[in-house]
Amino acid sequence: MPPILRALVFCAVATVYGKAALAQTPADTVLLHGKIVTVDEQFTVAEALAIKGERIIAVGTNAEIERHKGPNTRVLDLNGRTVIPGMIDNHAHYMRAAEYWNREVRLDGITSHKEALELIKAKVAQSKPGEWVVVLGGWSEEQFLDEPRGFTRTELDAIAPNNPVALQLFYFRVYASTAALKAMGIEQTSPDPAGIKIERDDRGQLTGALNGGPAIGLLRDKLGEVARDKAVENARLLMLDLNKMGITAFQDQGGTGMKASHIEAFRRLHDSGQMTVRSFYNYYEEPRSAADVENLIARMPQIKPFQGDDWLDLTGYGETLYFPLHDALLSGPSFRRSAAALATARAGPGQKRHSSQCARAIAREHRGLPGGNGGHQQGAADQGPAVDVFSSRSSAAAGSRAHEAPRHLCPDPQPPYHPGRADVQGAWRPHV
Repeated sequence: MPPILRALVFCAVATVYGKAALAQTPADTVLLHGKIVTVDEQFTVAEALAIKGERIIAVGTNAEIERHKGPNTRVLDLNGRTVIPGMIDNHAHYMRAAEYWNREVRLDGITSHKEALELIKAKVAQSKPGEWVVVLGGWSEEQFLDEPRGFTRTELDAIAPNNPVALQLFYFRVYASTAALKAMGIEQTSPDPAGIKIERDDRGQLTGALNGGPAIGLLRDKLGEVARDKAVENARLLMLDLNKMGITAFQDQGGTGMKASHIEAFRRLHDSGQMTVRSFYNYYEEPRSAADVENLIARMPQIKPFQGDDWLDLTGYGETLYFPLHDALLSGPSFRRSAAALATARAGPGQKRHSSQCARAIAREHRGLPGGNGGHQQGAADQGPAVDVFSSRSSAAAGSRAHEAPRHLCPDPQPPYHPGRADVQGAWRPHV
């Protein structure tokens, strides 16, 4: 037999044998009688799937997946329920959020102001006197269909006479009870702290609202340190809550207040095999001047991403390159100046705008402007030199490719795998 023919016969036998072995491999878990949404090119909906370790090894009919059952296989009868691929949150702040998860009330999906108060009241009843009860973002006044508004000091005092209660609204306002205001050093005669406007009614009484980005930091500074073991438990509980919403992975952007202890809590869970959400994070700093930028750039080579695994890993630098050029630019006249600046930064016909052009244009328009209500904008003359540092370095690094589209933004003509095939490589974590 010619060598090439022998090789083809060997490959064919090996392929058949491999498929037979796969079919005989007992799965750890099988899901039957369901609607398995594969999201393949035809958006196929299968009946069942089989799982081995952390991989989906087969998707198909009930009869096909039954063949993967073994004596120790866990069988889940879905009774017609739907299974979807895990969702990935690509811009999250969960690592920071986990710190006070045991003290939080979540208002996600709550459409009644009255119900929101009842949830806070219930959490107060579960808490010891003096313990904080907080809502650290994740809600808006407009979600309440009965009363689309915030919360007054009076109504918070009524449901929590012995506990400080505070609700963070995005990054520009805090609603607080009397006890919470006192804990933050705010009383009836207090002057406005730097960057914070204490809201008062027509009679000069405190309403409980603190306006301005620094109010968020003031609140978080008063919540206190969380014991190491409690921080780890909070991170575990947060991941389980994410699982309930179908989230199986996230990219954490860092953000103001991010600490090494936040990452350490997840690392301890990783090392003990308790991760239920794949957690990737950025290295985060807040350079606020040209000197800060120079210092950061000098240290960037020491940041070593991709040293972890597919459950926990540092993936890069973020969330912001230069902190004053942040979301406070979206406020009032600052936003209008930014839009005008971007309009003047357009490149010539057929060319793409380089990010440094945009940054320089915005910086020019924002020199000397007072800080925005988010507390993120720098009004000092440091803005221009700092952007110059970044743009000069990025332009030098980009060279002739400065105007090329990033490779990761181009459509991939060939997906890495086909979810409808039996050999699909899907991620799985048994938390159902």
